[in-house]
Amino acid sequence: MTDSPKVIVQQLDSSILIDIYLDGFMTGAATCALNYSQDDTEADRVSETLVRAVKTDPAAMEEIRREVRERLLGIEGETRNLDVFHPDYKER
Repeated sequence: MTDSPKVIVQQLDSSILIDIYLDGFMTGAATCALNYSQDDTEADRVSETLVRAVKTDPAAMEEIRREVRERLLGIEGETRNLDVFHPDYKER
């Protein structure tokens, strides 16, 4: 007879899932910026600025929460635009 593997169950703070989502978002933004600028420092700066703007925009954060919630519930999502308010952005 084989022993069953020990299973550990613990509560998950859902904010961790948002952090994981934003880590991936930042990585994607950095990759996009790097492909555009070919400068690691600039790519990091752009991605960090974008994620900071997302984190400070309540509507953008609510959209991310909704996407994470839908994924957990197995709801097939569609492509969406994420409009982010950035108070330091100046129209050119």
